Amino acid sequence: MKRLWLILFVLACASPEPVPPQIDGIEYLSYKKPDKKKGYGNYVADILYSGEVSYSKMYSIVDIFNKAYPERCLVRIWNSKEAYNQDISGNYGDAFRSGFILYYSKNINNNYNAIKWMQEQGALSNLFGTQTNL
Repeated sequence: MKRLWLILFVLACASPEPVPPQIDGIEYLSYKKPDKKKGYGNYVADILYSGEVSYSKMYSIVDIFNKAYPERCLVRIWNSKEAYNQDISGNYGDAFRSGFILYYSKNINNNYNAIKWMQEQGALSNLFGTQTNL
């Protein structure tokens, strides 16, 4: 009987693996889970956003990821595949400067949870280089 309670306790304490949020207007360009062999790491997502770029919309998308991943995650939001491909190739041009919207990082071990605004040209260029803490 003690063994059964121990098994039930362990199963109850095990946290379920986060599920990538499904949000209207986004497409996953890449998604990586932490390396379980190492015992640490981040969930990493590159997402393509196809709607109107605004501070409130970007913040609301980040907030969904913040709630879906209670401990650690990295999310980069793009508004064009060309910008993402320029980043992958290391050939940065105008598409990258206008299409890389933000970089979101969360790590509760370091007490860090913030958006870094990355769009140099476009609707959110006034935020370029700034950080918003969640």
